[in-house]
Amino acid sequence: MFSKALSINIFMLVCYFSASVNGQNFAFTPGNNYSAVLEMEIYTESVIHVFHDSPEAADISWRLIENSCPMDWDFQLCDWDQCYSGMPNLGDMQPVEAGNSGFLKVLVNPYNVPGAGTLNFWIFPTGHMEEHVDVFFHFNTIVAGIFDATAHGLGAFYNSTANSLVVKSNTTNSGHIINLAGQCEKMISCDPGTTGIDLTGLSSGMHIYVSPGQTPLRFFIP
Repeated sequence: MFSKALSINIFMLVCYFSASVNGQNFAFTPGNNYSAVLEMEIYTESVIHVFHDSPEAADISWRLIENSCPMDWDFQLCDWDQCYSGMPNLGDMQPVEAGNSGFLKVLVNPYNVPGAGTLNFWIFPTGHMEEHVDVFFHFNTIVAGIFDATAHGLGAFYNSTANSLVVKSNTTNSGHIINLAGQCEKMISCDPGTTGIDLTGLSSGMHIYVSPGQTPLRFFIP
């Protein structure tokens, strides 16, 4: 009974997609859509494993179709079994023996640039790009909060749960939130103490809280 349940669970973890060349099928784990939250200033590793059902070794290739991530992010890519300098647009894996898996491994360092984006690859039997299967790596950076210790008694952090900016001030404070284009998005007035500012309606991305005589406070909405 345990063995049967384990087999069912393993089957549910692997998503199957057909690439009808000589009856060969591909399967991907943990699936053909991979999502990861990136930490600033370090490389985060993400891997999609590629299985095949051929009784012989399979030749598998890949092609990068789209990269919507910020241009300042750094990428390193590996497949079975080699690593590349940077991230080329096309590559061939080493032959994948029956019972083994190939893979695509992406290492991403956003440095200190918040944002989000997707890498879209095609996986296909070598020489048969028309039989491709799409796989996606989705990346996002989340800045949980920013507190500016140099702002003379004014600080703030972003509360992602409530989608609000929490402002801490020693005095009555007024200001406004602007976007990176300098457009005013919201006027704010805060009493001494802690004030929660609802950010409903503001777009995702970097925003700046500006108050006269204070250091601007930058925060990021995922």
